[in-house]
Amino acid sequence: MSVLRYGALVAGLLVLAGGCVFERRPDPDRMPEVDRAPDAKASAASPWEDPEAAAASLAEVFREAVRLGDLSLALGLLHRDAVLLDELVGDLPAGAAGPLTRGELLLAVRRIHQEGLSLHPAQVEVTLLDDVALVTSHLDLMRSMEEGGDLAVQEGRVWESMVLVATPEGWRIRHLHRSLRPLD
Repeated sequence: MSVLRYGALVAGLLVLAGGCVFERRPDPDRMPEVDRAPDAKASAASPWEDPEAAAASLAEVFREAVRLGDLSLALGLLHRDAVLLDELVGDLPAGAAGPLTRGELLLAVRRIHQEGLSLHPAQVEVTLLDDVALVTSHLDLMRSMEEGGDLAVQEGRVWESMVLVATPEGWRIRHLHRSLRPLD
């Protein structure tokens, strides 16, 4: 039996035996649009025709990707030297020996969303300075009262600031900071 046939046979048996678990991915048609492929619009001097709208959209896509669990997209929107500070995560999760990596932090935020908390933009402002954008957002922190339902109560406010830098691929998050504010 050739190596290719043997490999195909083993792969087929694993799938049939339930040894492989396929990751459930969110439907890309239900996520906000993001231009994932670099092209002529994604130059460092002018990431898009409307850089303010593109910066605000990147912030929205990033939050939605984390909420839905598309961590590959969320990590792809980060600059290679990105720093993330998020008060939503709070203290280190049980078993964490030190500071969380970017992926671990995003997974911790994802778990918060799975527990019924969600972020809803109340106000978003974009400030541009050449190849840097500052996106500041006031977000309502909402807790779902019923699974899959529309009933939610506000638990707090989140102040979010993102520093974006222009790259050949478009805007990327260089710094993210979220502060949790209780309701007044």
